[in-house]
Amino acid sequence: MASLATAAHEYLGAGWPVLPGAYWSPQTCTYRCGRPGCDNGSPHPVDRGVPGRCAPRITPPSIPADEVDRWWNDRGFNLIMPTGGAAATVVEGPARFVAALEARLADAGCPPAPVLALPTGERQLFSAPIPVDDELWLATAVGGATLHGDGGWVTLPPSIVSAGKLRWERAPETIGWRLPPATVVRAALRAVLDPGRAAA
Repeated sequence: MASLATAAHEYLGAGWPVLPGAYWSPQTCTYRCGRPGCDNGSPHPVDRGVPGRCAPRITPPSIPADEVDRWWNDRGFNLIMPTGGAAATVVEGPARFVAALEARLADAGCPPAPVLALPTGERQLFSAPIPVDDELWLATAVGGATLHGDGGWVTLPPSIVSAGKLRWERAPETIGWRLPPATVVRAALRAVLDPGRAAA
């Protein structure tokens, strides 16, 4: 699992928080975390402090670098990144939706953002943390996309999920680990969700 451990060190070195997450088991066709008594077969962060079923919320927000090798030495734990807080907000949606968002960001003179390609064909665009109110969350959901913010998380490459291996379409290290500013992404998101209003 050297590639996962190496990636964890790279993320942490760039200031991106990571946690061990349940790994996909093709033998049982479910996600496994190795915790005794945990019956959560969905993707989830591993609760490292409390025995039994893993908690639905993320605590603490990241592991220290000196714990990486212990977690990824013999098991393919997925790499989980908590979202919101000081980390990032992630916009997930169909490829065309994220492409439209990228085009708006480019029109605003914003440097390219990290974009993750999911095996299902969807994309995830990483932004500086955006304050997500109910109106924006609902508008995004109605528009066919999802906002991963406070209390949430996403899975990072090179993790393997049920649909296949995750990969970067635009890796963060190729753009200096920069995240586009929250205000610019929020405005671009609103423009994609309501192009008539943006043009008015």
